[in-house]
Amino acid sequence: MAVCASVILSMAAFAPPCPGKNGFTGSLEKTRLAELGLNRLTDAERADLDAAIQAYMNGTLTEVRREEKVRKLGKVPPAPDPELRLQSRIAGPFLGWSGKTVFRLENGQVWQQVGTDKYYHPFPDGVEVTIFPGSFGTFRLSLPTGATVIVRRR
Repeated sequence: MAVCASVILSMAAFAPPCPGKNGFTGSLEKTRLAELGLNRLTDAERADLDAAIQAYMNGTLTEVRREEKVRKLGKVPPAPDPELRLQSRIAGPFLGWSGKTVFRLENGQVWQQVGTDKYYHPFPDGVEVTIFPGSFGTFRLSLPTGATVIVRRR
């Protein structure tokens, strides 16, 4: 029993201080608040700072950032469906891309390169391509060589 008590007491000695109901900023003396420039914050700003610090301490900061995004945007854009894949062929000969390249597919769709990346690999009879969702709402066009480029539908 004495061993358990000493273990609990030693754990308490090394535990981070609990900010209490007033949060981190409430635990600071007025002089320290002034040194850190936190005395210029409004009560609402201090409450937001305390919530962010608590979220960091709890390891839930990612969820706080998501909630912040929801509050600012009103909604979170849905993630693209990873199963959504389009396969077609480039209509006619294909040389690669060199910035703003337009890709005309045999299925009638037209896609355009986003950005200025360059890639040269000739396919005299066109080439089969796969278009699939990328990150942040983008789409990528992929060649059998493994090369990919960000594209948008025209």
